[in-house]
Amino acid sequence: MATRYEFEFEPINKIISPSNFNTYYYEPEKLEQRLKSYLLARWNNQDIANKFSLENVAWHEDFKKLSEDLLYDNPLDYEILNKWCEIRYYGEIVAGHYLRRYPEPDTVNYRGLNLPEDPFGNVVGTNLLYSWKVERLDNSVVIEDYRENSDNFIFAFVNLVIPHLFFVFHATRNKVKNYLVEVYKCNNIARCNNVFFAINKRGTKPKYCSQKCRTYTNTTNARKIKRKQEKDKKSA
Repeated sequence: MATRYEFEFEPINKIISPSNFNTYYYEPEKLEQRLKSYLLARWNNQDIANKFSLENVAWHEDFKKLSEDLLYDNPLDYEILNKWCEIRYYGEIVAGHYLRRYPEPDTVNYRGLNLPEDPFGNVVGTNLLYSWKVERLDNSVVIEDYRENSDNFIFAFVNLVIPHLFFVFHATRNKVKNYLVEVYKCNNIARCNNVFFAINKRGTKPKYCSQKCRTYTNTTNARKIKRKQEKDKKSA
């Protein structure tokens, strides 16, 4: 008999929202921390929260690479992108009905069931024979664990979260409403020069990653102009 978990997607969607990409670009551990906090708060299950980890899911370097493709207006590396969010899953997410299960029909052969050979394969670092399903229909999510083991839930949960995180890169290139992510470098070159993300600016190109950087640059430039004016007066 399967263990069934039902929950809303919106709290997860807030965690993986592009508005948090600035944080995850520089502090990838924050993604794991926020998801772990959500799991603990949602089910009050210490076993799930303690086991949950993204340590063996090597998502961050690929996330940075795709971000920099947007920054420099390069073609997206779809070999990397499809590793985390296949085009069929992109289509399902756009349609509002995402489904992923293990085993998939094509993983059954004469030797029995194999662990999935995909980026999530070592997510919990065990040799457990997985058997699970995760399905999102609009804001409703159901995870079914057919072996009644918390490792299966974690595996399914990661297979929900990470494809939705990388979905944004597909959506940006395809100009999906509310997912137009732009990537820039801060013009505060002296103190910052950080990569930062802007959402749905629609032609307005931001120059600074924060008000602090804007104020610093404007103040510095004003002082330079004032010093030049004073120097010009003395030499006149």
